[in-house]
Amino acid sequence: MFEDDEWEMILADAKALSSMPPDERRAAELLKQLLGGEYKPRDVDGAQSTHDFDLCFGNGKVFAVEVTTDASAVDRAFSNQIKQIDSLEVPGLTRVWVVDLVTPGVGPDDQQASKKRIKELKANLPALLLKLEQLGRTELTVSRSANCDDAELQEERRGLDVQSCFSRAVSIDESPRVCFGEATYGGATGPSMIINTVKEKLAPEARKVDKLVRAKEAGTPEAHLFVWLTVGDQHKAGRSEAMSFLRHTGLGGLSRVDLQGIDAVWVAVDAGPAHARDCRHDWPILCFDKDGWHDWQLRRSP
Repeated sequence: MFEDDEWEMILADAKALSSMPPDERRAAELLKQLLGGEYKPRDVDGAQSTHDFDLCFGNGKVFAVEVTTDASAVDRAFSNQIKQIDSLEVPGLTRVWVVDLVTPGVGPDDQQASKKRIKELKANLPALLLKLEQLGRTELTVSRSANCDDAELQEERRGLDVQSCFSRAVSIDESPRVCFGEATYGGATGPSMIINTVKEKLAPEARKVDKLVRAKEAGTPEAHLFVWLTVGDQHKAGRSEAMSFLRHTGLGGLSRVDLQGIDAVWVAVDAGPAHARDCRHDWPILCFDKDGWHDWQLRRSP
């Protein structure tokens, strides 16, 4: 039987594990699978100046780990706001429309642009779709047509940051509505984008390394920063795609970085909870330490 103080410790550990943010939990599970050991949350009960968790090994060695996600605040805010108006009903529409939207803003932290665009969509998108139906149009995509009507429609589309609109007839058990999707994007990618991300997260203004340096000063043998790259953020385009690039080129294009007093930085792609396990096999899992860059990608059995 456990003593009272032992029970209290067990319950406290269980509470801490259950309250771990999902991105921290996924990072901890991944490192546990790669390196072994067990993880213990540290940033609990308001301990904001403490790193996220310890990775503890049977030989007594401990790694302090801080997790950060290279996400675009405006992409996340815009996505959440779009979900609130998804399946928008517009009186007078006769079809189901799917509208692909470009995330607004001049940068990943331009929150005001997101709020402004939502208001404009609510106010002006219904009129554009109604006009398309009145003209007998079932879609609106990027076009260089000299047609006067099309030029006006294209101007309205661009003004709302709409990449494209497609429609279909309603089925028996549904009503006309508007659904939203994310615009596709492209552009240059490559190893330098991963290096830039790592440097941003190691920079003093990111305030992530400070916690790890304090852990080392307190006696923790090693301190590691773990960086998740996100999928689908238009303001961070090219960063997670660069990991796919490395699958074909290898790690030779990755330059060394200044670890700012910590022992290692990890970089992995996070496509969210539903795909977290698959991500471990689909993309490289990078680690940079004193010996350079390594790929710890988990390989599926044949």
